[in-house]
Amino acid sequence: MEYHVEDVTAYETGKPDSLVVVIPKTVRRMLKLQKGAKFQVKVDPEGRIIYEPKKTATVERDSE
Repeated sequence: MEYHVEDVTAYETGKPDSLVVVIPKTVRRMLKLQKGAKFQVKVDPEGRIIYEPKKTATVERDSE
């Protein structure tokens, strides 16, 4: 089920032809997103942009 959380605005960056969309804090908390999170970007037949968080593998380090 999808629902409206809040409206956002795309901003121009210093790079040519680039826009930045900020993910609202409410959504970051709901999805437990951290800085550096990676996303897959999709466009559906209705023209909606879908940002889907990529699953990252957890790497365990051996104790020395």
